[in-house]
Amino acid sequence: MAEYLSIGPVDTHTAMWIRDAARKEKLPTIANLDNPEFFPYRWGQALWAFIGGRWGDSKVAQIYRDALRSNDLDVALKNATGFNAKDLSSEWHTAIHAQYDPILKANAKIGTFARNVTESDKEKLAMNVSPSLSPDGKRIIYFSSRDMLSIGLFLAMDSPTSRAHAMKRSAAGVSVRFFSRTSAIGQGRVGNSIGSVLML
Repeated sequence: MAEYLSIGPVDTHTAMWIRDAARKEKLPTIANLDNPEFFPYRWGQALWAFIGGRWGDSKVAQIYRDALRSNDLDVALKNATGFNAKDLSSEWHTAIHAQYDPILKANAKIGTFARNVTESDKEKLAMNVSPSLSPDGKRIIYFSSRDMLSIGLFLAMDSPTSRAHAMKRSAAGVSVRFFSRTSAIGQGRVGNSIGSVLML
């Protein structure tokens, strides 16, 4: 609920999560939302946005109050929407597919026209974020957790045989504390016109 109350019902980051889960057929039910496998901020925001959009924002507050008083989420959901948690999950999933399936069908999967430069990362919680393309389009840099003990800055080249490799150690192996201060997600990198110089 925190994301929904602070950001509102529309968020491109959350939309990305939902769209990806819909494509993979891995949408959580309401009962799944206390499972750490599903990020509660994103999925909570998505669920409350669905409820608020269909039944009105006042129902979100009603569900919250009823759940506290009755200590029964099913009762609170039923009172506000007419559906218990299981049936409401089905309604939610149907709405997600109605919104995103046409988009997914109209767009080709990235694997059909591009090469995954992070495919060697097999860890379930591998992190590869904040990509930035060089001006000449031949290089891409990104932060990655593939070093295991630190978050490094990696460079991938435009070559059929090349694999992503670490940049000079002065740029790789940064601490998590430093990484947090760089606001890496959503922050662009700046380079010269030929891509030989990089500035964070």
